[in-house]
Amino acid sequence: FGAVGDGAADDTAAIRAAIAANQGKRIYFPPGRYRYAGTDTTAHYLLERTVVVGAGRKTTTIVGTTPGASSLFCCWGYGSGVESMGFEAEVPQTTGAYILLAGTESCLQDFYMTGDYRGVIMTGSVSQIRHGRFQDSAPGGIRIDVGGGDNSQSISNVLMGAQAPANIAAAGIRLRNAIALTMYNVSVIQQGVG
Repeated sequence: FGAVGDGAADDTAAIRAAIAANQGKRIYFPPGRYRYAGTDTTAHYLLERTVVVGAGRKTTTIVGTTPGASSLFCCWGYGSGVESMGFEAEVPQTTGAYILLAGTESCLQDFYMTGDYRGVIMTGSVSQIRHGRFQDSAPGGIRIDVGGGDNSQSISNVLMGAQAPANIAAAGIRLRNAIALTMYNVSVIQQGVG
């Protein structure tokens, strides 16, 4: 679909085209740095069983190019997800999220995030966040924003930290209107509100 992944080219159109043309499949991103403006319409949501997969969380990086797309990836469908990728911001983030887990059994796993305003918004029933690391936050950020009612969600093996005082999030995990959130082996370090 023409994505370059060299950290210089804007890969937005290619990524959106790949998602629109490959619903219900695993979409592989080879090693590289992919500049991406994020989801603009429902045509680019990850629908049922659509999963974007990188070559590793420090090998395939999605670089957000706007101050805050609604989301870089919207996992909207049953079993949709994001795996083995890193996320960072080219410009300071002021709105939006890197990942929206809204689909039933949607999943984010094996990831790295830095510079996020909202790292993950998690509203889907039985959605999961597994095996990841959050580094520095954007000012006022919330790393994981959990909501959505009776949904049996889980967060496991996640480390959240910040190295500089200016990069400490307003909150590590914010829990709103959610029931049965299970957390296992989660470290929330140097966040404004844990």
